[in-house]
Amino acid sequence: MHIYNKIKFFSFEKKMINYLCEGWSNKRHWNFFQEVFSRKKKFKNIALLGVYRGRDLGYMCSALKKNNGKDFHIYAIDLFDFKTPFRKVGNKKIWQQDTNILEPSIQNSKKIVKLLGCKKNVTFIKGDFLKIKKLKSKLDFAYIDIGHDYNTTFQAIDICKKLGSENIVFSGDDFYDGYTLGTPWGVKKAVKKKFKKFKIHYDYIWESSLKNYKI
Repeated sequence: MHIYNKIKFFSFEKKMINYLCEGWSNKRHWNFFQEVFSRKKKFKNIALLGVYRGRDLGYMCSALKKNNGKDFHIYAIDLFDFKTPFRKVGNKKIWQQDTNILEPSIQNSKKIVKLLGCKKNVTFIKGDFLKIKKLKSKLDFAYIDIGHDYNTTFQAIDICKKLGSENIVFSGDDFYDGYTLGTPWGVKKAVKKKFKKFKIHYDYIWESSLKNYKI
């Protein structure tokens, strides 16, 4: 009965997160985080690059809480509004946001974290992902879900590598030939360029390790 109640509770958490946090993540992302954070490995410091309205952040908190108790900390970074200028290479925008969708929301993201009882486990960083360079903690896990162009993904992987522990797990969303407003995604190209080997979960989420990082 105890196991049944535990499963039922976490199923409720998933439904609550999905209801309160708009986004594109679904059961494959939920299952991925549950599987990763149940491994026999200590995930103490985590970086989430790309928060949007908090759905993946909620999934992470639920999985970490279930498997690690409260001994973890997530650094959650996002622009959190469309008014912030996007990074450019020269004079060319490297990513365009579809203004027809809801804006990223730090308020919404903080709300779900508080409801999950993980307020003290999350530090929000508002701004360009390059701000993550200032972290002093060694990262055990990095999830990259920001601008899906090649250069941004490539650079984010490099930054996380420099901040990573010797057992860091790299991962990210949208390993897929997609487009946003006519801009092709470059996630697949960047991952293939940076790692000798990698896994693909649920045909969409990529994962690799430091030993497979190309020097």
